[in-house]
Amino acid sequence: METGRKVDFKRNADLFNGRLSIGIMAAMKLDKELYRQAYEWYREWNQAELIWRVRDAGKRSPQETWRQYVGLWSFSRKLSPKASQAQRKLRLAQWEEYYTRVKTLENWRQRLGRKT
Repeated sequence: METGRKVDFKRNADLFNGRLSIGIMAAMKLDKELYRQAYEWYREWNQAELIWRVRDAGKRSPQETWRQYVGLWSFSRKLSPKASQAQRKLRLAQWEEYYTRVKTLENWRQRLGRKT
């Protein structure tokens, strides 16, 4: 074992991490043709969506538009993950703080609004 040589652990860790990240990126090469095809499909989808919106503008009643919105909202709610107990507690605390501030503002408005 060599004892006269200083080892720079930070530099060695940086070199290792650099080699590791380069190795990971090399393993994750994208198929350029597949990426181009997917991007082209995405552009075509957006173009078709724009044409559909322009063509059907004003044809749906507000009730039908609302039903479609509620359907989309309920579908997205089914896909979203459920909140944890801690997240629900935090959300409830945030709503309580909001309503407390609204009540304070309303009290202030009623108290000082008459004088102005």
